[in-house]
Parts: sequence; structure tokens; C-alpha cells
Amino acid sequence: MKYLSTEEADALMHALERLCRRVPHYLAAFYLMRYAGCRIGETRLVSARDFTAHPFPGVSIITLKRRVPGTPRVPLPDEGYERCQQLVRRAGDRMRSVDRSRARWLMHWAGDIVGISDRSKLHPHVFRHTRAIEFLRAGLSIPEVARLLGHAEIRSTMRYLDIAPVDIYHRLKETELWRNTPSRSG
Repeated sequence: MKYLSTEEADALMHALERLCRRVPHYLAAFYLMRYAGCRIGETRLVSARDFTAHPFPGVSIITLKRRVPGTPRVPLPDEGYERCQQLVRRAGDRMRSVDRSRARWLMHWAGDIVGISDRSKLHPHVFRHTRAIEFLRAGLSIPEVARLLGHAEIRSTMRYLDIAPVDIYHRLKETELWRNTPSRSG
């Protein structure tokens, strides 16, 4: 499973901000994918009335694959919430016209700008993967991440546990387990 580092995702979003100035519906879709972990098809169904600040700033996402009742509310960072709400309001009905191939093309262009050469990392769904990894790194449990992503089956969420070995190495270095390992002396 491919995902971006937080730095790569932020750099990509910065480039997409510049590329999508005249197409707010695409930028809104990228914000929803990046900060709410939406699928691209789910972004087409979002409208300004789906944003509410109480009890927390977030957006209600109508998930496409969820088989259980209820619309999950996904919390958004304060700055992401305000910017995304503004973009969705500005885009209006054009949200429904977000096209997967054009979104991929825009991501490839943004990737060229920021120097991400691995094309397999440059597709709209990679923002969903990246957000899931960030949720896990923040300490959310698998059931919590499943709820936020709209997964009806925990097995779907378990795919995100396939984290790159280098990430595991860096996480282990920060733990007591790593620091309390005796070193070999000669």
C-alpha cells in the first residue's frame, strides 16, 4: 500500500492550492481527501450544509461502501475545516463534476512541482491511505479509524497496518523498549 509522508502530503497540497485556483471544486475534493480521508466519489456528494462546528469542526461524509446505517462525521483541523467549507460553498453543484482522471493528472503535475517522482504515490486515493496512517500514528484504535473511514469491516482497516519498515524503525527508536535494550560490549 502506498502512502505519503506528512511532509510530502503537505507539499503536494501546497502545489495543488496553486494549480487549482480556478477550479475550486477540485481543490475542495483534494482537501476532503487529504484531511477527512474521503474517497474521490464521496467528495462529489459533499455540500456546504455537511459542515458543522458542533460538537467539533467536521464534515459529514456519505460513504459509498458502508453497509451500516449512519453518516460518519469526520473531524477536520480548524484551518482545514474553514478552508474546505469555503471551497465547497464556492464550488456549489460543481462538486459533482470532479473527475478521477483529471484529479490524477493534477496530482501528477503537483508531484512534478514538489519533486515526488514515484508516480504510484500520485493518485487521489493515496490521500486516504495517508490520512489513515496519520490517524494510526496519532494513537487512534483500529475501530476508531474504521469508523472515520466508513469501513463496515475491520479487515478493510487492517490493510493500513502494513506500514513501511522505515516508519516502524523510527517509531521503535522513540520508545522505552528501544532505549532499554542492552548494548553488546566486546
